[in-house]
Amino acid sequence: MVYEAIISDEAKLDIKETRNFYGKISSILLLIFHKELIEIVARIAKNPNHFQQRYRNIKIIFTRKFPFGIHYLVDKNTMYIQRISHQKRDYK
Repeated sequence: MVYEAIISDEAKLDIKETRNFYGKISSILLLIFHKELIEIVARIAKNPNHFQQRYRNIKIIFTRKFPFGIHYLVDKNTMYIQRISHQKRDYK
């Protein structure tokens, strides 16, 4: 079973900011980021309960090539992507 993915407004903003950042550096880097993000979301959708629960009901999967963690939760047949957080950034 493949779960439905719903991306929060905050995660959409995270994606937009990250795409703007990598897009200014290199269009190739932007494509690599975009491809990895799509692959990871597809991986989560196939088996969302496989990944580690970190706090409350939030699970996190980390990107391989970029310093990001995708924070999501699962409810029935839906996964809710909450944030796509840079792991080295201070969010104060």
